[in-house]
Amino acid sequence: MDAALERTRGLKLMAFDVDGVLTDGALYLTDGGEEMKRFHTLDGLGLKLLAGAGIELALITGRSSRVVAKRAAELGIRHHRAGPSMAATAMMIRIPRPCASGVVRRKRPRTRSGPARSDRTASPGAEA
Repeated sequence: MDAALERTRGLKLMAFDVDGVLTDGALYLTDGGEEMKRFHTLDGLGLKLLAGAGIELALITGRSSRVVAKRAAELGIRHHRAGPSMAATAMMIRIPRPCASGVVRRKRPRTRSGPARSDRTASPGAEA
């Protein structure tokens, strides 16, 4: 656990998508057109623990929803943004993914090694 704490020591902010991350991903609509979302209480507990550790929290969602604003208020999350432009912006952020050991691996840019494919063919008259 000490290694995990050490890796997160500089962490100041964690932002979460809502639909499919903090909810089950389903969209519930009443006959009156009200939107409902299903949040899990253990996710709320985890968010409260993060906030208690001094980490600022933010919620980002592509759908404007009073439900998200209400849930953010219940959890004491001051930063929540909604709307298609917010989701598009969030998707453009490249976040490194942890591997099985929990260590964050950063993707390396793809590079070609060796000559281009067209140059790999034998030249005329060369022995095969």
